[in-house]
Amino acid sequence: MMQAIKYTITTGMKVFLCTLLLMAANFTNAQMIIGPGTAHPSAQLDVSSPNKGLLPPRMLEIQRNAIANPTAGLVVYCTDCGTGGQMQVYDGTAWTNTLGGTGKPGLAFNCTATMSPALSFITPQTTRPYNATATYTYTNGAGQAVPGQTILSTGVGGLTATFAPSTLAIGSGSVVFNISGAAGGNQGTANFNFDFLGKQCTLSLPVEPFRFSIGDEIPGGFKVFYVLKPGDAGYDANVTHGLVAALSDLPPRVLAANTSPVLYNAEEAIAACNNLVIGGYDDWFLPSITQLESLYQAVVAGIVGGYEFGSPNRQPNYWSSTVANAQYNLVFSNNFDTGVTLPDNKSYRISVRAIRAF
Repeated sequence: MMQAIKYTITTGMKVFLCTLLLMAANFTNAQMIIGPGTAHPSAQLDVSSPNKGLLPPRMLEIQRNAIANPTAGLVVYCTDCGTGGQMQVYDGTAWTNTLGGTGKPGLAFNCTATMSPALSFITPQTTRPYNATATYTYTNGAGQAVPGQTILSTGVGGLTATFAPSTLAIGSGSVVFNISGAAGGNQGTANFNFDFLGKQCTLSLPVEPFRFSIGDEIPGGFKVFYVLKPGDAGYDANVTHGLVAALSDLPPRVLAANTSPVLYNAEEAIAACNNLVIGGYDDWFLPSITQLESLYQAVVAGIVGGYEFGSPNRQPNYWSSTVANAQYNLVFSNNFDTGVTLPDNKSYRISVRAIRAF
């Protein structure tokens, strides 16, 4: 058996060492030691140092995966694998870490989202915009940078899920996708297919027609006070349509400096409702007298709030959009204290409650 050869490396010996290593490669049984001491009998190559370690090649996972035909036993340090990096070895089939586990990134991404607001359904009506968030959790995060994503819905189109560029936490955390738009086409399922750092996920949202009854609440906290019946314009036996009211009256306005707030004349009431935006909806309007009378019944029944009966601090008369007599500038109004409908001069300033159709 050949005796171990001892080499002590200095800066001036680098070229000599390289030459010597090449020469030693021709000696099948030769042992080598880098540093002081004698090579251990069981080691072909022994690195000896009291204050330094052995540094393997360092690379990203994508670079490791690009190694062509890795042989079993090949060792690298994957800088973005696991939590903070991993020493890894190729076992002939896959990369494994020093604990014997998979050498792939340790991120565990949960494809089941928590919806806010809690998911019920989305309607395929363009007048009803949809806004929600889908929150996903993960574990074993390693501070990875994640690019932003924009995902369009398939199956039922018109919706978009967006995720802003971010950096994952070390350990556990969550990421949020914002979903918005208006579902188009027929009922079905709006699917969002995305890849999150190699994890393939699908978020599926059911899209169904409205199935509301009087007193039900729709997104925004609005209460249904009327549902279309056979014979009503727009009635659909397969899809529920009806009316909802704003949660409160339009507030009085200050029309000029140093003046008191005032309510609305008939023309101002129509314009104010048409320009109103509440809860993301911009299709509010002033009710007709028939719709206003239905709204009064809903207020009496406690379905629609925001009214104090008999209060001396409020004007009980409400404008409708129905003209009573154009020649005499009369427009119908309804008194919410008594339920009585009467024509008022359109110059009067009285209360306004906007409604919208669904």
